[in-house]
Amino acid sequence: MSTVNNHSRGGDHDPWASEKMRRADNGAPGCAGLRSFDYDSTWLCDECALPVIVSEWVRGDGHKETVYVRALARRLGVRAFLFRHSGAEGDWRTEAEDLFTGQKTVFATEGEWALWGENLYRQHYPAQCRPDKVELSPEYSQEEAA
Repeated sequence: MSTVNNHSRGGDHDPWASEKMRRADNGAPGCAGLRSFDYDSTWLCDECALPVIVSEWVRGDGHKETVYVRALARRLGVRAFLFRHSGAEGDWRTEAEDLFTGQKTVFATEGEWALWGENLYRQHYPAQCRPDKVELSPEYSQEEAA
């Protein structure tokens, strides 16, 4: 049931649930009203273990359905993003689209993307997580992102 578009190209995706609950006729036996979806990433806070964002990734500029990702993020009270990238080796150009505001941010380097992620983390539950105590890895310095 997995296709080239929803199947892992890296070989680490287990399609079992998708094959059982993503049938073309939506008729998985015993699963009336249930759906299975695999969103691509949840960024978790190291301090409190709660989600910071949920995201979906897509290669290229094509459409990617995000209904379930947005619903999950809304329920968790976190932000949701669609990341677009080329998938080409060595090409770090990535676009992040906020799925609630539509705002888009483009990153040219891994450093820019990492600093953006660190900023999201520092906005996350500041009173509980004490982000002022978190040290950035030296490989993601301000100079590299510039």
